[in-house]
Amino acid sequence: MAVGQGIAIGVASALASAACTAAWIAWARRRNVVDAPGQRRLHATATPRGGGIGMAVVALALLGWLAWSGADLRAAGLFAGVACAAGIGLLDDLFAPSSAIKLLGQCAAATAIAWALPWPAADAPGYALAFAWVLVLVNFWNFMDGSNGIVALQTLVVAAALAVLLGASGAAGIAIGVAAACLGFLPFNLPRARVFMGDTGSHVLGAMVAILTLWALREGRANPYQVLVLLSAFLLDAGLTLAKRIVQGRRFWRAHREHLYQWAVRRGHSHARVCLAYAAWAILCAWIALGWGARGATEGAVGVLAVGLAGTATWVVLRRHWLRRDTRMDAST
Repeated sequence: MAVGQGIAIGVASALASAACTAAWIAWARRRNVVDAPGQRRLHATATPRGGGIGMAVVALALLGWLAWSGADLRAAGLFAGVACAAGIGLLDDLFAPSSAIKLLGQCAAATAIAWALPWPAADAPGYALAFAWVLVLVNFWNFMDGSNGIVALQTLVVAAALAVLLGASGAAGIAIGVAAACLGFLPFNLPRARVFMGDTGSHVLGAMVAILTLWALREGRANPYQVLVLLSAFLLDAGLTLAKRIVQGRRFWRAHREHLYQWAVRRGHSHARVCLAYAAWAILCAWIALGWGARGATEGAVGVLAVGLAGTATWVVLRRHWLRRDTRMDAST
């Protein structure tokens, strides 16, 4: 892919995302498609939701162009998978269906994407791993979408790093488009949220990150260690929070405010500050992943362990600090 083509994809994607987001805000306000403040939410005013429709349109346009230009059935499978992810997300933003229907739509998306881009393993295990990977990322991206800008900026950093890893391939153009679409959305969501991306956006971005990482793995442009390090900010926060709720016997599938980023905002840190802190971690991890090169499995495992331990220690220490502060505040009232 030529540099000029990459720039054109980026500019067009950013402008299309911004235009669709602005149009959606006007429509959502007229139709009262808004998130009201509540006990499990971090915002104080009613805000339109579903603004991720612009990023979804860009992602589907990019995958549709890929499928049409290459006449590739598997590219059509990727389009179908992301369309399922966008559709079930939009359905949730507009009508709030049951958890079972939502999971069914996510499974349909994961099935299509896994068929098109199985994990680089033999036969059935490759499809099963890809299915699980897509399902995990779609849900983790959805869990982490609770603070202004955090998911869009995190995806921008990850997609940009994956564009570098993917080199001059067509997949790199898709990664550039995804990153640019996030850039086009961010002014509407950070530092003040005029719209939330909703499940439409978080589902699509999670699915696109899954697609791009699977692509990089299958083409030998990245190894699993690089991918785990690159995505560690969300994998650690969502994974550790989910594990803690499961161990405690809580209903882990229910909405809550127990992720580290949610504790940070509740303890007085601004949405922008929290968003930039997560982005800084992602940029550091992108630098590590991009500089990894063709290191062996032993070095990769050690690197993942080091990043994982550092991230886990940060999660535990900060959560305990904010929890103690919360307890002191409760005791003083």
